[in-house]
Amino acid sequence: MAAGQGTVSIIVPTHNRAAYLKRALDSIRAQSYPRMEIIVIANGCIDDTEQVARDFQRRVESQTRPAADAQIAFTLRVFKETLGGARARNIGMDCARGEYVAFLDDDDFWHPDALSAQVELLNRHDCALVSNCSFYLYERDGREFARPAGAADTGAAELRFGDLSCENKLDGFSRCLTRRSHLGALRIDEGLDALQDWDLWLKILAATGGAARINPLRHVYGRIDNDRISNRYPQIASAQRRFLQSWRGQLDAPSIAYHEMRNRCFRIKARAQTAAGACGHPANPKQQSPRMLSTLISVVARWPQTAKVIFRSSERGDIKRYIHYMLLPLLDINAARMRLWRVGVGKKRVRKLPAALGGM
Repeated sequence: MAAGQGTVSIIVPTHNRAAYLKRALDSIRAQSYPRMEIIVIANGCIDDTEQVARDFQRRVESQTRPAADAQIAFTLRVFKETLGGARARNIGMDCARGEYVAFLDDDDFWHPDALSAQVELLNRHDCALVSNCSFYLYERDGREFARPAGAADTGAAELRFGDLSCENKLDGFSRCLTRRSHLGALRIDEGLDALQDWDLWLKILAATGGAARINPLRHVYGRIDNDRISNRYPQIASAQRRFLQSWRGQLDAPSIAYHEMRNRCFRIKARAQTAAGACGHPANPKQQSPRMLSTLISVVARWPQTAKVIFRSSERGDIKRYIHYMLLPLLDINAARMRLWRVGVGKKRVRKLPAALGGM
């Protein structure tokens, strides 16, 4: 086995997304990296998820090995109850036996060189974590397109614990890879409905004292739609409070003030979402307008204070971040993006999926 090519354990939690899971698993099988252990945690599924996973397992076990050192192992754990993302991933980490550990959400998928690039970067810089840049996926006129998710990082700068104290600059689970030795007994806080990835990245950086880097190549494709925890603001607001309680003792004063500001923003957004009946509890129409007006007044009244906190934190000077948090309590940013892209705004940034990926 070549140096730096130890097995990567890939943890895939899934819940009722059989249609997406097939492409996610196929993108793992298509990796140029030779040694992988795939761990699928199916929980609370009532669709064809288990069948999709079993079919994939049969294909993996019957395939001809392209090289002597190539190896794909597959483990499927099925739970009747819905575990939640944190518990499912923790079970996956308990099962992992590879030198490296990566995560893939069931509705995301990877470029074929994703793991090879991450392992190479991790070993070259002896990092605690490596993250990939990514694309947003969306549909228009029955076709699927990709758009860059933010500006691509140069990959040159190190990110340490303090750099992630205000923002999760490494982003979601599907983007990151670490060593299993860095994880040790570290696990995700299962009381978090959101921010689980950020919680784990901070734990790894705090425990190792090491740095993270971002691969500038866009090797992750992530779906942006309304069926995401990031759109469920009551859950986000609750997770924000728990997250701050957990990390308050390790954050500096500007970072704590920044998180408190975020908490206020998400609580305002949660009230607005509930008033609009977006959480399955339709509000009385006669009460919606006064509540929304109250929300608007609350946001406007806090703008000066919010701006002060942002520019005092480690995020100061980031005008995009400033605008984002000014708008966040009133506007669903992802939904606004989708509406604009679906009508064709900003066509120059649209990318067609590579044939090898779009055909999965």
